[in-house]
Amino acid sequence: MTSERIDNFLATNSYARDSHRQILVDMAGKALSATRTARWRFLSSLAEKQLTSKVERFFVDSKSLVANANKLFVESELLTFSEFFDTVESKPLTPAQRRSCVVSEDNNLVLAGAGTGKTSTMIGRAGYLLASKRARPDQLLMLAYAKKAAEEMQERQNSRLQPWLSSGVPTIKTFHALGLEIIGAVEGRRPDLTPMAEDKKRFGKFIDSEITKHCDEPEYRAMLVRYYGSERFPYRNPFDFDSMQDYYNYVRANELRTLKGEVVKSFEECVIANFLSANSINYEYEHPYEIDTSGPDFRQYKPDFFLPDNGVYIEHFALDREGQPPFHFDQRKYLEGIKWKRALHLKHGTKLVETYSYLKREGLLESVLAESLLTAGIELHPKSDEELLLELRQSSEITDFAELMSGFVDIFKQSGHDLDSVRKAALKHIDATRLLLLLDLFSPILKAYEDELAKCRQIDFADMIRRAIAHVESNSFESPYSHILVDEFQDISSSRARLISSLVKQQSESVLFVVGDDWQSIYRFTGSDISYTRDFQKKFGATAITPLDTTFRFNDQIGDVASKFVLKNPAQIVKSIQSIAKTPHPAISLIRSVSTEVGLNMALDAIDKRMSHGLEHNPTVLVLGRYNFVVDEWSTPAEKRRIRTLYPSLDIKFMTVHAAKGKEADFVVVLGLGRGKHGFPSEKPTDSVLDFLLPEQESFSLAEERRLFYVALTRARHRVYLAYNPMETSTFVLELLNEENGYPICTDEFDSELTCEGIANVPCPNCGTGSLIPKEGAYGAFVACNNFPYCKYKEHPCPQCGGLMRRRGGSRVCTKRACSTEIPICPKCGGEMVERSGPSGRFFGCINYRRDADFFCTHTINISSHAGRRRLTS
Repeated sequence: MTSERIDNFLATNSYARDSHRQILVDMAGKALSATRTARWRFLSSLAEKQLTSKVERFFVDSKSLVANANKLFVESELLTFSEFFDTVESKPLTPAQRRSCVVSEDNNLVLAGAGTGKTSTMIGRAGYLLASKRARPDQLLMLAYAKKAAEEMQERQNSRLQPWLSSGVPTIKTFHALGLEIIGAVEGRRPDLTPMAEDKKRFGKFIDSEITKHCDEPEYRAMLVRYYGSERFPYRNPFDFDSMQDYYNYVRANELRTLKGEVVKSFEECVIANFLSANSINYEYEHPYEIDTSGPDFRQYKPDFFLPDNGVYIEHFALDREGQPPFHFDQRKYLEGIKWKRALHLKHGTKLVETYSYLKREGLLESVLAESLLTAGIELHPKSDEELLLELRQSSEITDFAELMSGFVDIFKQSGHDLDSVRKAALKHIDATRLLLLLDLFSPILKAYEDELAKCRQIDFADMIRRAIAHVESNSFESPYSHILVDEFQDISSSRARLISSLVKQQSESVLFVVGDDWQSIYRFTGSDISYTRDFQKKFGATAITPLDTTFRFNDQIGDVASKFVLKNPAQIVKSIQSIAKTPHPAISLIRSVSTEVGLNMALDAIDKRMSHGLEHNPTVLVLGRYNFVVDEWSTPAEKRRIRTLYPSLDIKFMTVHAAKGKEADFVVVLGLGRGKHGFPSEKPTDSVLDFLLPEQESFSLAEERRLFYVALTRARHRVYLAYNPMETSTFVLELLNEENGYPICTDEFDSELTCEGIANVPCPNCGTGSLIPKEGAYGAFVACNNFPYCKYKEHPCPQCGGLMRRRGGSRVCTKRACSTEIPICPKCGGEMVERSGPSGRFFGCINYRRDADFFCTHTINISSHAGRRRLTS
């Protein structure tokens, strides 16, 4: 009997699934155990022994036998249904699409890159199941995320699968519609969905009004003031980082703003500024010292804080209790700087109050500062919580807090956690103090929201999925679906994945078929978890993975750059995507302009010119930005009219990259390629209170931003234009410009006016993340890091041509190939050497020479003896 079942299983009339294989393996094991006795070996016939040998072979080698059987089955089905696959969509399905439709493992993951025909594959799969009579229409469930996507799929199904829909149609729903259906079937009525679920402005206003109500309570008001005074940002100090580069990145990304709205350069300075404000002490941040200390090589000294009403300066130093700065600082230079500042104040009789990093780490910063100020004769006049709250409202800070709380309500409810478990976990977090304070502020807001839903007898989307899961897992709802197909699977969240899994488990014959692309996973901030795609087999069980390897959208040049760019992250699933469209020239152009408007017009002018080179009339153009504000200024009626007048033959649309997901155009223009929290990549960190509940953060830096950039590039059929400001160049643009990375860009003659060839993008040698840009100062031209004020590196331009200098070995070398002048770096202290004049003529002198300082470097080099002063050959 076992042998016969094995024969039937390996017959090529159906796909042999792994769950069925495992059942037969278990049966074979039990059958074989009865043959291990001497009695059986003695009494069994030759035929029985032959059958036993067949069973034993399957028991030992079932996987390869099944793989061979499935190979024959797939080849047979592809031949049998070749005409169907030729005609089911407007274009014949590709070999990879056809294979993905036929393969029917317990779980099936189709990795569909941008433009490879995800929807066609979904329709092809459903149609194949119906045409082959392997499923009835009522057994098919097709899930999409957005209502519009579900409607598009429904329309495609009705038009393409009509011959097989006479006995019914497959169910096509969004996850939320499915949740409502399950709840309605079990509870006898479909619950009302709160209007706040689909109206984010309404939801935000509700949260804001609840915060306002609770601010009438002294305890809540005090917690909120404390949050803004010292806990608004997840605290980190320079000692927590392995390099200055990491520290600069973190501080810049958080954009530390005081209660007065100034951007400061450290968390500790922010606490000091807010303490001064809260105690009615007038201060000026980085106000120039009253004595002029500037010169050709040094800026004017600007202490951290100046109290004009008291004539007192405050300097905050990054020192531990032993008086040492972080190891990644230039420790000698930093300590000498402190010594110079102290000596300067002593020399001129100015009052200096000092604070240190270790005070904040030990929770003593505010109390020690208060004591120091009182000693200096400065009275503290603490403002009331009501006064501080009024100031916060006037500066729109409470609105920002309401946005944070709104996001937390969404993520918290999706996570399925309760407050007690979150509090316990928060106690172990590096930001425990801050997180616990935020949870105290959040708890009454969450209760008010839940009370409002209960009062109106309504639910939100998170409730909908949660209740649907409960009904399926308790078997209150019996799933009629044996084939579940999911679109855009890379966007799946843990709660939706759990709902799918519970439906699949209800029927032993259920088959899961999902289509997604880990390269386009860009919604972690809403709860999407890329690990469900990357670790699909681990999450769901035995899996057949089929990559779609042909894109119908972008040409091979865009594809080469986009694929190489996204695969810089080694965690992305490696796949090769071939383009139908081929072009001999690079198809990504970079536009260098400090003006966004000029950059946009240059791109549109270039697209307009291309129309005279044989492209179709009225080409479509997508102008994309990382954030709404980047493209909003061009989306006003007046701007749209102006642009239509200038470019009447172009069909131009403006939107964010997130909104452009799933869309395509002939040309793409990307704006806002700057740096910082609102740049692209956005360096804005997710607040730790949200990050705490979101899927685990990836270890690769800016991984999701990299995928978002990939999405932006792959919306275009013909060409992408990247407009960037050299004063604040995106790190992604710098990567593309770096010749060592080998990205093919900006080299064809037609776009020569846009090429970046010859433009020097010199990385800052101090912080590593910034770029050196030319500037003008009181003492002439110089180059400085565009990370200023976080990085204060500067150096003089090439004395021969004024070009940017790159540090190479023990010298600074001009980046212009036609010049290549070389100037030494001080071998004594590592400082920049600059040309000076003396009694004996011109010489190189160290920039760290200062006549009024207690420390200085006197090293000099004779110009005539420095061989590197010659012009170097290219």
